[in-house]
Amino acid sequence: MYGLTGGLALTVLVTDIVTSEGLRVTRVLTVMAYALALVVLGTQFRTADSWRRVPLAPEERRLWGAAAAQVLPTGGAGHEGTFVLTDRQLRFLPGVVARLRGTRTGSWPIGSLAAVRVTPVDERRRRRGGRWVTVDLDGGGAVTILTPEPHLVADELFDALHARGLLPRT
Repeated sequence: MYGLTGGLALTVLVTDIVTSEGLRVTRVLTVMAYALALVVLGTQFRTADSWRRVPLAPEERRLWGAAAAQVLPTGGAGHEGTFVLTDRQLRFLPGVVARLRGTRTGSWPIGSLAAVRVTPVDERRRRRGGRWVTVDLDGGGAVTILTPEPHLVADELFDALHARGLLPRT
């Protein structure tokens, strides 16, 4: 999305700067901008099902997955990545940008997942009025998942855990 917007803005800027004798340069830069936009869109579409390509241990099975962001307990912005629920653990694998920012892989044993709920975003944060998914852990911790569709993600995650007998239907 941002790549496409940036590419179009670059096209307009170059068109304004280059005179008629530099028309060939303008066309080349325009084609390059659109090619960059297509690459960015392609990587975004590939990210949507990236959880299906996460390598697992030989005996592990995937139960659920989603491309989403993790909000750390210390706060701050969400770190984009992939969540995968297997029959042994809930894993978070940070994306490329999140790894560059120093985000580490997270793993929580499946037996430590106590509840899945949708909660309002904390009012002190910049993104007010939204909701995110909170996975409560035994021992008082929580994993916070930021996604555009929190109710859908919470339902899918709850159903996957409930099917394994880990969470009671309430």
